[in-house]
Amino acid sequence: AGTGATVAFTILGKGLSIEVNGRTYTNVIKVLFEIGGFGSTYRANYYFAKGVGIVRFEYSQFNFDPNWYHRGQVQGFFIP
Repeated sequence: AGTGATVAFTILGKGLSIEVNGRTYTNVIKVLFEIGGFGSTYRANYYFAKGVGIVRFEYSQFNFDPNWYHRGQVQGFFIP
């Protein structure tokens, strides 16, 4: 028998507006991703803009401070 990991996705908000790099995105969905196991938990918030994809993410390190997030944003991408 082994120790398992847990994975969960939770929608935290729909229809949001957020600003990233001076651009405002509307109709944004915020999703919390959590993976835990072996005494640690990793958390990340992903912000998906309709018709664009991920425009911002906030993430933790395992066993990080309760004020847990670091912020990043997608600089650009190409989808053929």
